[in-house]
Amino acid sequence: MSSVRRKRILILSRLFPYAPARGGDMSYSRGLAISFAHVADVTAVVATNGVQPDGPVDKDGVRWIVAGAPRKGRMGSVATRLPNIAWRGQTTAYTRALALALQEEWDVIVIDHIGSYHVLPQVMAYRARRPATRVSYISHEHEASVRVEKYAAYGGNPLLRLALKLDGIKVGKAELDLVRSVDLLSLINPEDATLYKAQLPSVQYVTLTPGYQGNSVVQRQIDASVPRRVVVLGGRESRQKQVILERWLEHAAPVFHRAGVEMAVVGPIDDALGDTLSSRYPTVRFMGFVDDIDAFLATCRASVVADFLGGGFKVRLLTYVFNRLPMFAMKGAVSGLGVSAPSAFTEFNDLAALAQGVCERIDDFDYLNRLQNHAYEGAQGCFDWADRGVRFLKALDAGR
Repeated sequence: MSSVRRKRILILSRLFPYAPARGGDMSYSRGLAISFAHVADVTAVVATNGVQPDGPVDKDGVRWIVAGAPRKGRMGSVATRLPNIAWRGQTTAYTRALALALQEEWDVIVIDHIGSYHVLPQVMAYRARRPATRVSYISHEHEASVRVEKYAAYGGNPLLRLALKLDGIKVGKAELDLVRSVDLLSLINPEDATLYKAQLPSVQYVTLTPGYQGNSVVQRQIDASVPRRVVVLGGRESRQKQVILERWLEHAAPVFHRAGVEMAVVGPIDDALGDTLSSRYPTVRFMGFVDDIDAFLATCRASVVADFLGGGFKVRLLTYVFNRLPMFAMKGAVSGLGVSAPSAFTEFNDLAALAQGVCERIDDFDYLNRLQNHAYEGAQGCFDWADRGVRFLKALDAGR
């Protein structure tokens, strides 16, 4: 009996997606690579996460090729054709590692994240030599619709604002270039399909929402024994996430303090920013990385999704849902879960209303339990990494 040859997939991504590299993007990139490795032979070229030495390493079924550190800084990309996030990845070490990888034969090449846009010329040249190779772009959000808004919120001096505006234009062009060039677009959020099809109606796409392998609480009853505590999860490495946290605390910290509601901010945060915010908001608990996050979440009555910037799929939402934490969110921040407001979460038009809404409902146990039950029941069985690789390859074959 003849065996079917496993396809060979080359993933071109930003960072080695293991600690200390954290966040939703890293979790998603790692999960997809591992899922693909269940059905194919996978090699991934990445930059170091700051601790992983250069060279090959086998982990979780994937052969990772670690190639140098990304560039730093905001202004170095201004005079180039690349948006800053892609310019940072275009290093000599990465380019050399990619050139070596492209000496091999690949059935599929995956460009993961807009930050990997710099590889597109090499990938297209490879496909010109080997037309049978399929190419896919993994979108983490619809960049053109959110990047300009993000940059506008960052502030800064006039020169920086101009540089960010120009960078936003380059991001939009890079995204469209990727989508036009590849055979298959992979979406993290089903709601992004409309945005991409408005730009390119003929685009072929597959939706691969994140999987979830964390704690899943089968049953939970929120009552007076649970502290009047609300949690805000997420790393704060990017400027976008820092701005969101700063604005949220500005509106919410005094409201929570007056209402006697404790706010816990959980996740990595820059030391300088953490010190500044701790001094400014002494009643807020800044906890950094928590070893036993599931045990801590069991001591919280609710969660907050204060993201007024950005799109895509917020991976931390799955932690909230499957730990049965009621979600209070900015309008549009909870997207892609397959559940809707007001039954599975509650949303507000601005941060002030969000802060007030949490405090008004913090002791309404019937309401809190309805929210967490509806969210859990609606998402159950929908976020399993196991089938993502199979669905990806099927979508590629269907598009031939």
